[in-house]
Amino acid sequence: MNSIDLIRSNLARSTELALAKIEEMKPHALVFPTPNQGGHTIWVVGHLAYIEGLVIRTFALGEPNP
Repeated sequence: MNSIDLIRSNLARSTELALAKIEEMKPHALVFPTPNQGGHTIWVVGHLAYIEGLVIRTFALGEPNP
């Protein structure tokens, strides 16, 4: 297995794991955060998706930072 295949395999696996966890959290998507702060599930997932897109565009595709 070469480097790019390893990266693709790891990205696919991390996607599977993340989506499985998100599916488990679905019933609690808009539950108000605890008194210890934090965001609700949709807020956290939205930020993760934004950062993932930013990393892919910036590092993998070489696009400038927006």
